[in-house]
Amino acid sequence: MKGNDLLNIMGNADYKFIAEAEIIKANKKRGFVKWVTIAACLCIAVIAIFLSNIFVLNNENTSLSQNGIKATENTSSKAFDNSPIKYSDLILADGKDNDISISSDSELCVAAFEEKFLKEEGCCMIVEGTVKNIYSKKYKYDVSDDKFEDNGVLHNIMETVVYEISVDKTWFGNDVTGQTIIVEDNSYCLDPLFKIKAGKKYVVPLFEYGNSILYSKEEKENFLSGDIVRESKFSTVYPYHPQIEVTKDSKYIVSENWKTLISEKAREIVVDLKDKDNYVYFQMYLLDGDTFKNAMNRLIDKRLN
Repeated sequence: MKGNDLLNIMGNADYKFIAEAEIIKANKKRGFVKWVTIAACLCIAVIAIFLSNIFVLNNENTSLSQNGIKATENTSSKAFDNSPIKYSDLILADGKDNDISISSDSELCVAAFEEKFLKEEGCCMIVEGTVKNIYSKKYKYDVSDDKFEDNGVLHNIMETVVYEISVDKTWFGNDVTGQTIIVEDNSYCLDPLFKIKAGKKYVVPLFEYGNSILYSKEEKENFLSGDIVRESKFSTVYPYHPQIEVTKDSKYIVSENWKTLISEKAREIVVDLKDKDNYVYFQMYLLDGDTFKNAMNRLIDKRLN
């Protein structure tokens, strides 16, 4: 079939079918436009939701950022204050030392302490408690001695200081919490501010001195008569140095010689009293309760366990 014949046949086609074809074409076009419109609306809705979420996230991030800054500011405002603190600003309990002064202090008034003494001196217990009473006691006894004459006798006097301590906490050793224990020393630390006083609370390392006042082998062998039975078998590990004092707000006053206890959270204590007699032999520091607890546990593990 020639091309012209095909055109003639098509030209003779029924106009009804042509009209129907046009209608179908128009319907298809409208349907296409409809779906394009719906799709466009969906796209706009999705874009709107997406932009809305971004806006919300931005606001939340901004809020979080601002809150973070505020939190940081709050944290900074609550950061530990390691600035020096005046002695007059410490919250201390009232204390009395009963004007104790014993002869041995003329030779050893205040001497440096080292943590290794805990091990070397046989520390058996570390207690925290309030000194309810403090007093001195004199012992008189005789020993034989040929230094000045044959069968000679030396008359001796020993003076001690005795503490009655109501124990609130046992840091190390046999638990005596809730008990009142007696501690007796051959010397009394004379630091004017930081010596042990009745009415104050302390952390005190102890060792077992024994039941007899006699401490040398020679004295024990040559003892003749007298009062030699001690008030207590316990003594402080090192009586020539300030013990650790506990303030009324549960903080701890520690000397510079407690190396393990001193940390970046220890505050230097500045003695601002004008009294010339308030001379301080060692630099003292203030520790909060949690810092002291952690440091004391480290010290015990390091030196005593």
